Amino acid sequence: MPLITPKAIVTYWANVSKTEDCWLWLGRPNRDGYGTITIDRVNYIASRFSYWFHYHKEPGELQVCHECENPICVKPEHLFLGTVSENIIHAFQTGRKDNRGENHSQAKLTEIEVLKIRELEGTMSKAALGRMFNVNYITISLILSRKNWSHI
Repeated sequence: MPLITPKAIVTYWANVSKTEDCWLWLGRPNRDGYGTITIDRVNYIASRFSYWFHYHKEPGELQVCHECENPICVKPEHLFLGTVSENIIHAFQTGRKDNRGENHSQAKLTEIEVLKIRELEGTMSKAALGRMFNVNYITISLILSRKNWSHI
């Protein structure tokens, strides 16, 4: 982590907006939506910097996790250290991450298409449904048996 210089402190506080719940990072976010702070031309995740600044404890290999599940929050009371696995489990438990259905990185169908497939069940073959929705018949079979897309 960088040295806590007066310039770093001014940069930090200039980018913090305290709300009733969270302290929102106003600076630039990274591609994952986490705030970033640049100190001496090096980018840091703002929540990691906040944790280090407020608790005087280097996170090291651990992730700085958010109790509030808000990636731009830098409020120290909302931040805790955890392993990658712990952070993922926390994200699923709180509903921040949900890789079912359309949220899955490899989803080829929308929820509306899945409902349409189920509506058309019995009116045409699984192979024909697969061609209609540009997936193979096994995908259709898994949808119809509710082994895939069971949440809808």
